[in-house]
Order: sequence, then C-alpha cells, then structure tokens
Amino acid sequence: MATTVVNQTEVERHERRKASRYNLFLPVIVRTARQQSLHARSKDVSARGAYLLIESDDSLLPGTELDLTLTLPTEVTAGAQVLVRTHGRAVRVDKSAGEGTGHMGLAVAFETRDFIRSASP
Repeated sequence: MATTVVNQTEVERHERRKASRYNLFLPVIVRTARQQSLHARSKDVSARGAYLLIESDDSLLPGTELDLTLTLPTEVTAGAQVLVRTHGRAVRVDKSAGEGTGHMGLAVAFETRDFIRSASP
C-alpha cells in the first residue's frame, strides 16, 4: 500500500483561502497614506486580495493602508479600459521575493473595491 505525504502547511493555507486566486500579471499603482506612488505587477489576484511584486520600500509594513489601481486587459473587458480601485492593508511583506531585482513581494487584503469602466474607443 502506497503512502502519500501531504504538506500540512499547504493544506492549511489552501483551506484558509475564502476566494479563488488567479494568476494575473497586471500593472498596479500603489499609493500609501503619504501619497507616495509605487509601481508594481500583480502575481495573483482574488476578490479579497492580491500578491504583488513591488519596488522595494522599507516603509511598507504589515498593517500599512494602501490604495491600489489595477488595469484590466482589454482582451477580457470587451475592448473598454477597466480599472479596479481598491483600498486595503498590507498583510505580508516578503523582501526575498524579488531578490536582486530591487523588488519585494507584498500581500494585500482588500477592504473595498470599485470598478471604473471608460467608454469604448
């Protein structure tokens, strides 16, 4: 009889997620309470949050309030530009995620989100 080893941490992490995550590599503008703007790219996104690769910044700590603007690709929005504006908090900072690139990983939990659709071209 074969034995299967399951990584308990992976199982717990999967079960804690309340929304499906999607691998979406989108441009993101992140604004801090100090009105500082940072450029990032999403690595994955869900209805409740996102994981970003962002310019390294020592002021970004868990609990930091953030405003994010994600730009959805026109291929999935029927040709119109759609922005997703969210307000949330940093929940995890991973300084080793972008090692050697000047970037770090940032997990953000969304508290609010608005979809802004421009007129079709």
